[in-house]
Amino acid sequence: EGKFTKETLFEFINVKVLPHNIVDLSANNYSPEIIKSISEFVTRELSVKKDSFLLVHYSILERMYKTKKEIDDVLSKWSNDTRVVVTSGRGKPAQLSTKVCFIHLSPILNVFTQYRSKYAINYLLSSARK
Repeated sequence: EGKFTKETLFEFINVKVLPHNIVDLSANNYSPEIIKSISEFVTRELSVKKDSFLLVHYSILERMYKTKKEIDDVLSKWSNDTRVVVTSGRGKPAQLSTKVCFIHLSPILNVFTQYRSKYAINYLLSSARK
């Protein structure tokens, strides 16, 4: 009681996070059910909030799709509805779609865990480059 979870905190600053009780993002391989759950969540959220960002870790996309073409196709599709920002701790992925932006994982972790400010998060995501 009186303790904020990360999900509660993010809810207060208008950040939607894929619920952990629906999908285990740490799984090495994603089953078709996990892929469907993630896709449905993203599609549902994009249909509700047109003026938002979609931040996605590249390794999640690699576990969802087998080829770079499939990844680029889904990123292009999502970028029609919102500003898509891809993050990775391994550097910018080669041949990343020109329709999306990239930002390294380190500043993302910093702004979400240390600052926890919707203004800092918005600034960081807005400053991501293509």
